[in-house]
Amino acid sequence: MRHVTLPKSVFNEYLEYALEFNTMANDRSMNEAYEVADIHPEAIAQSKTDCLAFIEQNEPTIHALTTKDNWPLSRIINDFYLVRSGAGLSYSDRPISLELVPMLVTFLDHSASRFSNPNFFEQDGKIHLSSGEPLMYVATEETM
Repeated sequence: MRHVTLPKSVFNEYLEYALEFNTMANDRSMNEAYEVADIHPEAIAQSKTDCLAFIEQNEPTIHALTTKDNWPLSRIINDFYLVRSGAGLSYSDRPISLELVPMLVTFLDHSASRFSNPNFFEQDGKIHLSSGEPLMYVATEETM
């Protein structure tokens, strides 16, 4: 297996996605009050470990998607976050061939199910991460 990297810009996008799709106690999106700089270093470290593990465990598929199918790594990492958090996916706004959708659904469901649901929460002015049990969310074509 080749050594894989996680570009800083891609990882920052993942963290921004996490802020957008997690809510505060007032049910507003965390990104309305917080920035990536407000995420606790331990939460950043765990998130990076998870992203790198996801990339390393799925390197052949990710390599094929990013080279053959022109699917950006940032999109794959963001989809990883959405599936593992249970938010689901929508392909209606994406330039993707319909033939590729079933493969992506299977790939993301299988690979993301190995990771716990990332629960970001606010405490003492910082965003922390509490990971629970694997979510075992299964995307279907209806959720797309």
